[in-house]
Amino acid sequence: ALAGPGVTAALSLAVGEGEQGLVAGLNASAQALGRMLGPVLGTGLYRLSPEAPYLLGAILLLVALLALPFLFRRARI
Repeated sequence: ALAGPGVTAALSLAVGEGEQGLVAGLNASAQALGRMLGPVLGTGLYRLSPEAPYLLGAILLLVALLALPFLFRRARI
């Protein structure tokens, strides 16, 4: 919830004016998909092991942090 406005602002600054609507729509769709699939996948992982959802979250966060420099290489944010 705290990152939402920052992510939205960064995405709007990373693209041109003509693409801002598309990027905002894709961002909202990705967030909605995560809110729908997250609990289902988390429950399945929890059944395997109570630590599994946290481990997957940590791995995905690490991958996202490592990808940031490559994704925003040309954007001046």
